[in-house]
Formats: sequence, structure tokens, C-alpha cells
Amino acid sequence: QNREQALAKIAQEEKIRISTQALKAQQNSKQDQVGIVAQVEDGTMFNVDSAELTSSGLRQVQKIAAAMKGGQQDNSAVLLVVGHTDASGNAGYNQQLSEARAHNVGLVLEQSGIKASQLYFQGVGSSRPLADNDSASGRAQNRRVEIVALANESLLRQRLAQESNNPLYLQHSSAVDSRLARTETPRKKAHPENKA
Repeated sequence: QNREQALAKIAQEEKIRISTQALKAQQNSKQDQVGIVAQVEDGTMFNVDSAELTSSGLRQVQKIAAAMKGGQQDNSAVLLVVGHTDASGNAGYNQQLSEARAHNVGLVLEQSGIKASQLYFQGVGSSRPLADNDSASGRAQNRRVEIVALANESLLRQRLAQESNNPLYLQHSSAVDSRLARTETPRKKAHPENKA
């Protein structure tokens, strides 16, 4: 809850969009919160076609790092940084760009005091859109960085397995995405060993 409030404050200060979602796990008859997902749209975080953080992007990530750091006191807690692109350009290039963006955000998190042993990163290119890639506003929503904070590495492995079949992403595929899905070889899934 503290992280969600801190992220909401950052979004207001920086005039960026950060949406958060609590992750819950069923324990016996009750649901315990085991993590949080923060989707950060990168309209000002990166220049178009670049993995380098802008000066405002660096400031934003440093603020986000401070908010996330509060919950990383437990050594078993982990952070997964996921880079996303829109569907412009070819799939191979988008994959590399998303990985580089995730890695650069991960480096800032580490420089801000989060232990490298708790950081993981993943690039998914344009394979997980939240909006329609056929419109400019939809593409802007899809260019984003996602930060997933989880209680431990076991939950991270579960998260990676679940996301490949998330219906939220599947319902937003465009005509371009559908063609790519039929012709591309499956993407290599990131594993927790891919640390920042």
C-alpha cells in the first residue's frame, strides 16, 4: 500500500502515467498480497527508438527506485524490470530495444541502492500490448516499462510462466501482431538467471 501511494505521488509530480496492480496468492482460505506490478508509460522516459533514459526519464526512475526500495529490505524480495515497445519496426529489433530499456532501468535501480542480487530484467518487444497498436495513442500506451516487485524468486518464476498466456495482452493484438504471431519463431522466455 505504501508503494502504491508513493508511485501515485510520483505520477502526479512527474505528470506521467503509472498504473499499479496488487498481486495476490491464495493461502488456505485467504488471499495474501505477494507483490505489486507497476506499469510506467515511457512517453518522456526514452526518446523514440532509443534505450537511453532522457534526463527526465532518469529523474523519474530514480524516484520510482526510492519508492520500490522501501519494500526491498527482505533479502528474498525481488524486482523484475520488463521493457515493452509498440509494434513499429521489426520484431527482432523491438526485442533488442525492449531488453536494452529494461537493462538501463535496472542499472538505475541498482545505482539507487537496490541490491543487484534482487534485480532481474526481461525484454518482451511488442508481444504484450495493453492497447491497440493501430492507433498513435495505443502505441504510446504500449511503449512502457513494467516493474514487478515480488516476495521471492519462486513467485517470480510463477509470474514469468503466467504472463505468456495473459488474456489482457491477447485481446489487444492488432492485424500486424496477428501476422507476426503466425510467422515468428517463439521468443526466448526470460528466466530469473537473466539478472541486471
